[in-house]
Amino acid sequence: MNLTVGTIIKFEEAIFTGSYKKPEFSHTATHVVRILRESYGARKGQHSFSLEVIESTERNKGGVFRKMGRNIYPTAQVITYPDDHEDKVADKEYRANIAKESKYLTWVVEAAFEGKMRKLDRIPLDWKKENRKLIESYGIQIQ
Repeated sequence: MNLTVGTIIKFEEAIFTGSYKKPEFSHTATHVVRILRESYGARKGQHSFSLEVIESTERNKGGVFRKMGRNIYPTAQVITYPDDHEDKVADKEYRANIAKESKYLTWVVEAAFEGKMRKLDRIPLDWKKENRKLIESYGIQIQ
C-alpha cells in the first residue's frame, strides 16, 4: 500500500487517558481522512502525513492533524486513490531514497564525531559497500 497526497483512507488509533508516565488505554478511534501532505524528515527519514478529517469518532470534520506513517500503515484501509496515483508513488519513492541516503550519512557522521557506532549496524551492507570511500574518509573502517 502506497499512501500519497489525495488518497482517502480509513484508520484506527488507540486513545489513552492518564499521564504520559502512566497512560491507560481508553478506546479506539476511527478516522476517515484525506492526505493533504506527506514528507520524509531530513534527519531520520521518517514518513509523516498531514491529514484532513472527513469523518471521525474523535476529531472535528475539516480539522487537520499530523501523524507518523508508522502509526497509520498498520490499520490503514484505502478508500480511494487520486487519479495521478502512479506519478505520486514514483515521486514518493524518489524522495524516500533521498531521505534514506541522508539518514545513513547522518549515522556515519554521528559515529565519527559522537561515537554512536551502533547505528552503523543498521545501515544496509549494499549502501556501505557503495559508499566505502566516503565512510572511510570519516576514519571508520568497514568489515
